[in-house]
Amino acid sequence: MGSASMSDGKSGVILPVFFSLGLFALIVQVVLLRELMVVAWGNELSFGIGLGQWLLGVFAGAMFGARLTEKSSRPFFLFVFMLIFADILAVVGVLWIRGMPVLAGVMPGAAMAYGQVILLAAWPFVLVGFAVGFSFPAAVSVRSSGSFQNRNDIFPASTVYIVEGAGSFIGSLLFTFLLAGRVSTIATLGWGGLILFFPLFIGQREHRLVRGFALLMLILNISLLLVPGRALSDWSIRQRWKGTSSLKLVESTDSRFQNIEVGKQGGQFQLFEGGRFSFSFPGDPGQRVLAAHLMAQHPGPKRVLVLGTVLDGLGTELLRYPVTKLDSVVLDLKVVKFLHRLNHRDWEQLEKDPRFHEIIEDGRRFVRSLAKSDGGRYDLVYLNQPEPVSTLLNRYYTVEFFRDISRVLAPGGVISLKMASTVNYTSGDLGHAARILVATVRAVFPHIVISPESPHMIFASMDKNSVSSNPAELAARYRRFKLKPAVMALMFRSLYPAERTCALMEKMQKKGSAISLNSDNFPVLSLEFARLTGWYSGSRIAGVLKWLRQAPWLWVVLLLLFASVSLVFAGRPRPSALIAVGAMGFSAMALELVAVYVFQSDVGMVYGKVGLLIGLFMTGLPLGAWWGDRSLRRYKVPGKAEVLLRAAVLSMIALVSIFLLIQWGGVRLPAAGFYLLMAADGFFTGLVFPAAVAVTKGRDGTLVSAAGLVDALDHGGGAVGAMVTGGFLLLLLGVPVTLLFLLGILGVALWNQSLRGSEE
Repeated sequence: MGSASMSDGKSGVILPVFFSLGLFALIVQVVLLRELMVVAWGNELSFGIGLGQWLLGVFAGAMFGARLTEKSSRPFFLFVFMLIFADILAVVGVLWIRGMPVLAGVMPGAAMAYGQVILLAAWPFVLVGFAVGFSFPAAVSVRSSGSFQNRNDIFPASTVYIVEGAGSFIGSLLFTFLLAGRVSTIATLGWGGLILFFPLFIGQREHRLVRGFALLMLILNISLLLVPGRALSDWSIRQRWKGTSSLKLVESTDSRFQNIEVGKQGGQFQLFEGGRFSFSFPGDPGQRVLAAHLMAQHPGPKRVLVLGTVLDGLGTELLRYPVTKLDSVVLDLKVVKFLHRLNHRDWEQLEKDPRFHEIIEDGRRFVRSLAKSDGGRYDLVYLNQPEPVSTLLNRYYTVEFFRDISRVLAPGGVISLKMASTVNYTSGDLGHAARILVATVRAVFPHIVISPESPHMIFASMDKNSVSSNPAELAARYRRFKLKPAVMALMFRSLYPAERTCALMEKMQKKGSAISLNSDNFPVLSLEFARLTGWYSGSRIAGVLKWLRQAPWLWVVLLLLFASVSLVFAGRPRPSALIAVGAMGFSAMALELVAVYVFQSDVGMVYGKVGLLIGLFMTGLPLGAWWGDRSLRRYKVPGKAEVLLRAAVLSMIALVSIFLLIQWGGVRLPAAGFYLLMAADGFFTGLVFPAAVAVTKGRDGTLVSAAGLVDALDHGGGAVGAMVTGGFLLLLLGVPVTLLFLLGILGVALWNQSLRGSEE
């Protein structure tokens, strides 16, 4: 009697603890992803790497946990050990990721290579994921040992699965709306650990050892919120800074969108956003030259829009000219506050000038809204953004964005943007990237001028009389402003030397190999700059990438190979169900990454919403599992598990097809549309779980092994889907073809299930 009561006590505490584990795991996952993006220069390819490695760890943990838990007489203690393991590893993982640039031996300010990121980031993501994955079969074992033996066989497994997903959703809300940008990373993990161990502490009064461990972990997590946690955070930030810059670190913080750091040497500051150098301030002498260059490329500019900050000294220089309006659009409010405080001299001048307006908004979204409303007309738009080394920045260099810019320009208006600093070398990879950029701009603005001297600039317009590469014409325009020093009018001779300007324009417009335009659906420029910055250097990934670019038909071969393997197991219920689970896991994570990328292009602010997007996916998982479990227990239909499995795969095919049609049709979804898409993605994935467990368990199988195997295959497929999509598919094939590839994977899984039906 005492043993049964003890078992029921453990079973009862499992659900609240596993709810807390789902919440904790979501927070840790997002924290690790954000930290990884900082050391990877904000490159979203690291998002696929981190998610893939996390899911790989969950896969291994669930597989190993299912076997060990079945043999263990004390699965509850294994479960508690994994909670402690996950909590400690989460903190150590953040410290490790922050030290990755130093461990990789890269020079301060240099980018880490793809291979280095994969190898060094593997252990924190894989090990924490392993602990989370191991906990699932252990929790199912404890839950099924309570008062639920007489219920439907898969009910305990479905319940644990549902509760974990619900906790993940609450975790996404907690991180997105309360913690992100307000609480430091180490303190965030401290709050997550408190939530994880509090239910265990109050729910296990019978087991003093377990309660003692829970109390110890509560004390350790409280310390992360106090002085020891702040000291640990400061130390790890300094270690990361060693791989970022040799300057003295004076500020470091996280906003909802990125990591922000400021270094100082003498009286000069340098701003780093997302781990990458942005600009220096104050008093950069190059800003006076840049302002003159911008203003002279239009016959009479009055209204100027800068997409980016002007507190790098550019704003005060532009206001020396007779402009009537200067608008600056900046995404991150924390960056703005930093600059107001550290560059207060420039800010005081700008603040007093009624012509200046600082707008806190996503630049891409601001331009799109203005283009739709026809609410403004600018003579000059300057794109003050870094080169497109990530898909976040790539969206400022696409055909779609330039079309929106053309709608906010007045007749004769000019757009200007920077090019790579070594654009004079027009051959090789750099020359190819430059030609893609020029061709993309020219697709919207037929008249282009390129300055071959530093700073290398592109100026483009619909009107051939606006932009000019004639030094005499540009000098005459500058003199009309009647500004001092008048001698600056002579600088256009050095900015546009005749022979080099003509040679550069000829090479940029030379008819040669086919040039793909950079677009939202095909981010070819992002891929080129990822290669140029060394992202793919130092590893064999560069060779694989080049090989895949030259042989796109290899993806069709992979589909045929998958179909061949599936055919071998056709007609066998368990392997067919597991193939469907793997295919759904692959497609679900791939669709999630595609949706995150498109969300970033269409809506913006993906860094601020990444926790919510993942959380909505995790919300769909328990809802789908609950509905599937309820259907299996309610309806007495022969082969109902197989029917539910096919219905889930078919529903996912319909969801991917709808999203594909939306992308092909050029329809831009609102944020609510993406939220619904992520929830539906999770719902159909969750629907597979109870059906696959029922088929895999069969009549004589054990629940723990079946649940562990299905959970492992689901996360294993997701791991492959995340890494393949984030690392290759999106950049090589673009959004539409990637979605077609997912339809192929799902189609093979459905075909395999149909063969199973015909055998029956």
